[in-house]
Amino acid sequence: MATKTGLGADFRARAITAAVGGPTVLLGILIGGVVYNLAVVIVGIVAAIEFQTMIRPNQRAALLMTILSVLACIEGVAFGIPALIPLAVILFLALGLVETAQTEQPKSQFFIRNYFYTIIGALYIGLPLGLLVLIRDGSNGLLWTAMLFINNWSTDAFALIGGRIAGRHKLAPQISPGKTIEGALIGLTLGSVIGIGIVLAGGIAPGLAILANVLIAISVEIGDLFESWVKRRLAVKDSGSILPGHGGFLDRIDGTLVAAITLYVIIGLFG
Repeated sequence: MATKTGLGADFRARAITAAVGGPTVLLGILIGGVVYNLAVVIVGIVAAIEFQTMIRPNQRAALLMTILSVLACIEGVAFGIPALIPLAVILFLALGLVETAQTEQPKSQFFIRNYFYTIIGALYIGLPLGLLVLIRDGSNGLLWTAMLFINNWSTDAFALIGGRIAGRHKLAPQISPGKTIEGALIGLTLGSVIGIGIVLAGGIAPGLAILANVLIAISVEIGDLFESWVKRRLAVKDSGSILPGHGGFLDRIDGTLVAAITLYVIIGLFG
C-alpha cells in the first residue's frame, strides 16, 4: 500500500476547533461545581438531539423523550436518584408501543429502529455522563477528570496523525475504513504516556497511573469504533456538524463515554 502523505484537508478545521474547545473544557473542569455539571447536561442534550436525528429526524415526541431519558440518566447517576432511569425507560417504551400499534409499517422493525435503538442510545449517552459528574466530585476529582479528557484527546489526535502519516494496515475496514493499526497503536501509546505524566505529577501511584491510562486509551479507541459502527448501521457519516472538522458532539465524546465507565470502575476498585 502506498505511503500516505499529508494530514488531510480537514486537519486545519480540526486543529482550530481543538484549540478553542480544549481550553474551554479544561476551564469548566477546573471550575467544577454547577458550571461543570451544567456543561455535562448541555452536552447530553445536544448528543441526545444528534442521536435521535440520526435515528429518526423530525419526530418531536420521540426527540423529547430521548432528551428526557438522557437527562434522567445523568441526574439518576450523578445525584443519587436511580428511580428516574427506569421511569424514563418505561415512559419511552409506552410511547413506542402506542405509536407502533398505530403504524402500518412492519411493527417489529419499526419499534426496534425507532424506539429500542433510541432507548439504548439514551442509556449509552446519559449513564457515562452521569459518571463524569461523580468522578469530578470524588476524591482527586479534578486530577482524574482532567487526565481522562487529555488522555482521550491525545489518543484521538495521535491516532489520527499517526494513521495519516504512517498508516499501512486497516484496523477495521468494515467499520471505519480510515482507521489503521499503526495509528491506533501510536494513539494508544502517546495518549497513555501523556495521561500517566499528568497523574504522576498529581501524586497518583505509578502502578495505578499506568493501569488507568492504558485502559482509558483502549476504551477511547473502542468507543470511537463503536460509534463508527453505529453510524455505519444508520448510514450516516457524522452525528452532526456543530464542531468543524469533528462533526457533532456525539462524534467528539464517543470515546469519552466508554472511558468514563472504565475510569469509574478503576477508581472504585483501586483509587
